[in-house]
Amino acid sequence: MSSLNKVLDPSAVGVILFILAKLIKRAKGGSFTDILLTLRLIALFIKRKALTNMDIETFRDYCLSLNGTTEGMKWEHLCFMIEEKIYVLASLDDGRLCFKCDPDDFDELIARHGISQAPHFARRQWVAVESLEVFIDQELKERIATSRLLVLKKLSKKLQAKYES
Repeated sequence: MSSLNKVLDPSAVGVILFILAKLIKRAKGGSFTDILLTLRLIALFIKRKALTNMDIETFRDYCLSLNGTTEGMKWEHLCFMIEEKIYVLASLDDGRLCFKCDPDDFDELIARHGISQAPHFARRQWVAVESLEVFIDQELKERIATSRLLVLKKLSKKLQAKYES
């Protein structure tokens, strides 16, 4: 359950937005529809922020929780690896990260704001992400787990069996 839901019953959000829009319309004399749309956008932003609270330490803890993951520093970036094969890099300075993605998902990913082809990595297989906040936490975890699995598939069958979970 998101932190927004802990604070406010989701079924009440629509009613609250409607009442706020009416109050603002009376005070400012603006278009009711425009005010209501603005309030809905604000509510969506707040909800997204409530679902996106991962910092670099939480991100690190998640990566290390994946079976067989080790960490190291390469090129002044924190790297998470399986059998010395990198599946995600994270910048400690600015929160940027790079990870391997399914080539079928590449176009969808880079169409999103804050995501691009990762420089110096295989084309259409690695993406660079501006910050941890580009994804909600659950999606980021799924993308990182997928990255790990894609790298794992390149290992020998014996090593794959050792780390599958």
